[in-house]
Amino acid sequence: GFGIAALGDLTKTYVKQTQKDERYLVTSGIFSIIRHPNYSGEILGWTANALMGLLAAALWIKKPSATILTNLAALGLGWAGILFVLLMATSNLEKRQEKD
Repeated sequence: GFGIAALGDLTKTYVKQTQKDERYLVTSGIFSIIRHPNYSGEILGWTANALMGLLAAALWIKKPSATILTNLAALGLGWAGILFVLLMATSNLEKRQEKD
């Protein structure tokens, strides 16, 4: 996931440096496959991170305790917060691109 985001950053940086118009919409490279590789990669990366945390907790915990459950709740809230921010950013970017 984070590799996709990094590839999106590299592609966008390269294309923007070679274009004279700063408002140029990047549609080549990874952008020809995924509309928002930065956001999609971040979502995939953070979702995988949360799932691995849940898997590790499930394998490690024999008897749930309040501390473990609190940590798992924090993991879920953190993941939901990151997902919300990234989805809102994607939505706002789409609206801005439609205006241009």
